[in-house]
Amino acid sequence: MIKDNKVTALIPIRKGSKRVKDKNIKPFSDTNLLENKIRVLKEVNGIDEILVTSDCPTALSIAKKMGVSFVEREEYYASDDCPGSENLKYIASQTDTEYILYTPVTSPFVKTETYENIIALFKHNINKSDYDSVVSVNYVKQFLWENNKPLNYDPYDCPKSQDLDSVFGLTFGACLLSRDKMIEKRYVVGDKPIWYELDEQESIDIDMPFDFNVAEMIYENEKLEKFKNNDVMVLDCTVRDGGFVNNHQFKLEEVKESLKASSDIGYSFFEIGYITDEKFIKETDGIWKNISFDLINELVDEIKPKCKISVMMDSWRYDINNLPEKGDNKVDLIRVCAYQEQIDQALEQCKIIKEKGYDVSLNVICISHIEMDYFYELRHKLLNNDYLDYLCFADSYGAATSDLVKKIITLFRNISPTIKLGFHCHDNISLAMATTISAIEAGADIVDGSYKGMGRGGGNLKIELITMYLNLHGKSNFNLNALLQYLNKNIDKREFEELKQSICGVFNIHPYRLKAITDDDLEVVYNKLISLPEEAKKRIEYEIK
Repeated sequence: MIKDNKVTALIPIRKGSKRVKDKNIKPFSDTNLLENKIRVLKEVNGIDEILVTSDCPTALSIAKKMGVSFVEREEYYASDDCPGSENLKYIASQTDTEYILYTPVTSPFVKTETYENIIALFKHNINKSDYDSVVSVNYVKQFLWENNKPLNYDPYDCPKSQDLDSVFGLTFGACLLSRDKMIEKRYVVGDKPIWYELDEQESIDIDMPFDFNVAEMIYENEKLEKFKNNDVMVLDCTVRDGGFVNNHQFKLEEVKESLKASSDIGYSFFEIGYITDEKFIKETDGIWKNISFDLINELVDEIKPKCKISVMMDSWRYDINNLPEKGDNKVDLIRVCAYQEQIDQALEQCKIIKEKGYDVSLNVICISHIEMDYFYELRHKLLNNDYLDYLCFADSYGAATSDLVKKIITLFRNISPTIKLGFHCHDNISLAMATTISAIEAGADIVDGSYKGMGRGGGNLKIELITMYLNLHGKSNFNLNALLQYLNKNIDKREFEELKQSICGVFNIHPYRLKAITDDDLEVVYNKLISLPEEAKKRIEYEIK
């Protein structure tokens, strides 16, 4: 039964590709061409159904995960043996609505409003005998020749390019016509089309590797522009990760002071320790290695922090069946750590944690040892996941490069509208600040850090540095006075001198300016440095009056 006056957006996908291998489903910035097309079409008013027709199992799986219709295409109709016109007739017959909007994924920049304008134009004219289709085109302003003859100009009276006779090409980005007409003509253009002009970017059609690379750069630049002013959250993991330095033997008053400071500064989360099965606890381990929920509740009731509380569990060291329901307890977020081979198990644990009422994060650890091919598989597995709140990637050995971190964050940042991306970095080769900045620039929503970089191995990202950096670049509004007050009470002379130099680095100030600042209070040093004239910040030869 054909559904009258309904429109199906028809997306044809063929397995593989001759010129760009797997171009329809291979990574394209933070998405792939099929996902991108489905997301755009879902926002279009006037489309009644989105249908993916394909012989590619991955494409059909993507359609299913994204909640749109899909139908398998018979092998012959996706083969080189099948003429294009025969294939168009066949895929039109796979629809059951009166009208078809034919829109391949290889036109990634056709806008939502363009689709809506084409649908409105078609419906306005469909009952008139003058038109039977609307077809997207791009006018070509080039000096064209065929068979040794000019097509659109007189070479002996050569015009300016803008005055050339109009010649247009079909972009195939959006072709709207009746199902019957597409079957009859075995084509996506009717007998009486309305030519709908697209701008240069919307007209881009990906056919060759060069086209793919250019389109991906355009897409990525547009995305990065949107991320430029995004706020970034910070999680303080000092007590949890710093526990590896002192066997989790922080004094209760130290943790209270740290929790209050992180709350006053404005951090989003305070990670108060691990939850761990008793069989893994050693006699020398302090209480923060397996923190009790009762103690967490007492601390939160006393300090009344504005930040949320998180705990971490290793997926192989905690029986999730022992986790209490969220109820009134004060833990907000549980982060589940997993090596590559444990991720499936960890995801099942995350699902149970979510069902018990907590926010949940999957923390993929040791990313420097994971091949990109696995990340591609994981991305497909997590596409449109509906129970994770956070997905965090941890450079556990401090070995990841900025380029790798950027690739990973970019790959995952668009998998679900409900998942926020995180990054946790160790500083074994002094790259933590650089890689964290790369993660932020690529679109990370939250980053971890610890006071003075306290943590296992080479330590963590120094939370004080990323705090100042985020404020400087308009990605947060942390209370730096609260940060500096806390540090004043908890650093030694060497750390004080190092931090002064770090302040100069973050705020782009010449280190010689410290010669005239003899104060032993970080707040005073900071305020004097940032209040310097611009010339004083950047010049060696400058006399402070």
